[in-house]
Amino acid sequence: MTKQKLIKAELALSVLIFVFGLLIDFTPLLSDGETWSLLIAGVNNSPWESFKPFMLSFMFFSVLELGGIRLSLAKFIKVYVTCLYIYTLAGLFAATLYGGMFPYNILYYTAVFIAGLLCRLVAANRMFSAKETGLPLYFFLTALVLYILMFLFFTPYPPHVPLFFDSAAGKYGF
Repeated sequence: MTKQKLIKAELALSVLIFVFGLLIDFTPLLSDGETWSLLIAGVNNSPWESFKPFMLSFMFFSVLELGGIRLSLAKFIKVYVTCLYIYTLAGLFAATLYGGMFPYNILYYTAVFIAGLLCRLVAANRMFSAKETGLPLYFFLTALVLYILMFLFFTPYPPHVPLFFDSAAGKYGF
C-alpha cells in the first residue's frame, strides 16, 4: 500500500470511526436499554463513559485495517498502540472540557473527530518512516492488553476519581 492510499484510507476510517462511535453511544436508546448495550456504550455523563464508544470504535477499525494493510505487523502494533493511547488522552481531555456542559455537546464531538483524524494521519505517516522506536514489541503488546483490561474493568467497577464521576447524576458507573 502506498503512502497516499494509506492517507486516503485513514481519512475514510476517521469518518467511519466517528460515525460508528456515535452509533455505539446511542445503542442503549436504540435497544431499549438492553444489558449488552451498557457494556459497550457510555452509561453516564462522566468523561470516561462519554469517550468509551469512540475508544471501542477506534480499536475495532484498527484491527480491520490490520487485515488490509501489507506492512510490518510489529511496526503497525507499535504505531497504533501509541496512537490509541494518544487518542484516548485527547478524547478524555475533550470529554472533561466539553462533555459535562450539555448532553451530546457538538464541541465535544467535534474535538473527538479532529483528535481521531489527526492521530490516524500521524500514524499513517509514521508507518512509512524509516525510523524505528527503541522500545521492544512486548512493551506495546503489554500496553494493549492493559488498555483492553482497563476498558473492560472500569465500566462495572469505576474508581472514585473525577474522570469517572458523572456530575449531572452525582454518581460513579452504572
